[in-house]
Amino acid sequence: MLPREFRLSKDWILSKVRRQGRRATGRFSMVFFLPNRSSSSSRASIIVSKKISKLAVERNLVKRRFSEALQKIRPRLVRGYYLVFSLSSHSRNVSFQDLSDDLSSLLNKARLLKSK
Repeated sequence: MLPREFRLSKDWILSKVRRQGRRATGRFSMVFFLPNRSSSSSRASIIVSKKISKLAVERNLVKRRFSEALQKIRPRLVRGYYLVFSLSSHSRNVSFQDLSDDLSSLLNKARLLKSK
């Protein structure tokens, strides 16, 4: 689970990021991002729709795996952005390594990762 200070939980911010933000697409997920001028840290939210699975247990599993991959990359994230991740139906049966690699390449494509 993402730490509280890193979570993005306000509905109006989520909808604003999805409407006004930029978008980058990967194989298993999509990220909407918008600069956050009021804070120096980035905040994120993960959306898993019922298209992935009708069972909450399976959606939660996908969300936990994605959250863990995001936690490993978090120190390299550029600060000052709102991030909303939307997972595709293909992310359900993917290995953790593939999900992590896809997340890394997605954030690189969006230029949201600091260079090593």
